[in-house]
Amino acid sequence: MEGSFLEYSMSVIKSRALPDYRDGLKPVHRRIIFAANKDGLTHDKRYKKSAAIVGSVMGSYHPHGDMSIYDALVRMSQDFSMRYPLIDGQGNFGSIDGDSPAAMRYTEARLSKISSQFVEGLDEDWVEMHDNYDQSKKEPAYLPTLIPNVLVNGSEGIAVGLATKIPPHNLSEVLEASIALINNPNLTVEEMHQYIKGPDFPTGGSVLNQDGVKRYFGYDVSGSRKKSFRIRGKVVLEQEGEKKGKIIITEIPYGVKKSAIISQIVNYRKDEKAKKGKYRKFVRVFHDYITAIRDESSIEGIRVVIEYRGCPGDVVLNNLYKHTSLQISYAANPVVLVNKEPKRLSVLDLLSLYVEHQRDILRNRAAYRIKVLEKRIHILEGRLRVVADIMEAIHIITTSDTPEHDMMSRYQLDEAQVRDIFDLKIGRLKKLSIADMESEKKEKMEERDFNVALLASEEAQKEELIKRLTNIKETYQDERRTDLLEGTGEISHEDTQNYESMVLILTKNSYLTQIP
Repeated sequence: MEGSFLEYSMSVIKSRALPDYRDGLKPVHRRIIFAANKDGLTHDKRYKKSAAIVGSVMGSYHPHGDMSIYDALVRMSQDFSMRYPLIDGQGNFGSIDGDSPAAMRYTEARLSKISSQFVEGLDEDWVEMHDNYDQSKKEPAYLPTLIPNVLVNGSEGIAVGLATKIPPHNLSEVLEASIALINNPNLTVEEMHQYIKGPDFPTGGSVLNQDGVKRYFGYDVSGSRKKSFRIRGKVVLEQEGEKKGKIIITEIPYGVKKSAIISQIVNYRKDEKAKKGKYRKFVRVFHDYITAIRDESSIEGIRVVIEYRGCPGDVVLNNLYKHTSLQISYAANPVVLVNKEPKRLSVLDLLSLYVEHQRDILRNRAAYRIKVLEKRIHILEGRLRVVADIMEAIHIITTSDTPEHDMMSRYQLDEAQVRDIFDLKIGRLKKLSIADMESEKKEKMEERDFNVALLASEEAQKEELIKRLTNIKETYQDERRTDLLEGTGEISHEDTQNYESMVLILTKNSYLTQIP
């Protein structure tokens, strides 16, 4: 029993719930992207039924329930769940209100544009591959992406005895910090913080309690060790008088359903028990002063209008922050798999691992391409020798009893070159252009020399990596959506009360009364 449970626990930790630091993906997400790419569902191709993608993933790579795969695919397509969606969905893929997506037989999907960065190089032998569940196919141990996905899209998961919760960040900021770390391997957390300002959630909002953010980044902040901070929705306060106006919610905290905030307010107003129970201190604000709630959201964005009367707008707003999900606490817990072992790391640690991994990818890719290019150059050299004397070569091929041996002797060819010549039809051999082959050989030699120099020089590797990261940044950069605010976000009891100027009267009969 103990052995079985430990084996199951490690399986959940390594193969289901925790992301790999190299591509920031859990196995199910990696397999969805890999299978979709295998089926040719890139961002510039037509959509395909989600059921077909799920079937391909389940049959070849992920032998689990179809709904668990579809749920993962749906989340990868939601722009309110993923900072940079990896799936481009067509159809009903759910909403920020918590509406369920349509069944997989109705929706269609393909890889998003940014997902093309995850599959580049998968057809090359330097990518680490391993057997699938029944040893019938190969799948990648990680996707060779330049995108620092573990930070830009974050991750959440619960394993056995372990959990991970990594908030998303802005791609431009993370890439700028990565370039700074490449230039200065001794980059401090304070210097990194100049580039990565803080989490950047897909739903926007504001982040408070910067001490929690700093602990999560890797600062040594005294006091509580919790890496938690508060996320607050964005509102517009339209005052029509001292105690009348509208509160318009335009952005909500990450992971919160818009309908949940509205339901909380309505429930407070309707719940008669709350007036007598533990909520009696604040239910009056919701019951007596909020006169209307309207959800005017559209395709252009969120717009929830709350009308109030008889109370200052900031008091109503403080009650919304304190007693609804318009403000929530987010506890960051960055746990990732490093060499198949779970580790709890800071943002600076994750960034350092990412940069070192990109250097490894650069070296592996260069070494592999040198071999491929040298092989092609060798073949072209053999073809050039033969084509320069094409009539004699054809005569040998058509009349000799031992054409392979004679060709090797006359043109100083090896087995690989002779095999290539004999794989070509006579007609194709006669049409080969010496000028085209010379041009291709020159191009391949220049590319090989570039990769040889790249492999030999750390400085060249640094320059190439910075160049590639800069190209990614220029292609996919966007503006930060989440604001960073000073303060802890704490709302005291006094901040939620509607104080009024009163006159207290003590009568001669010792009665105490109050009037406005």
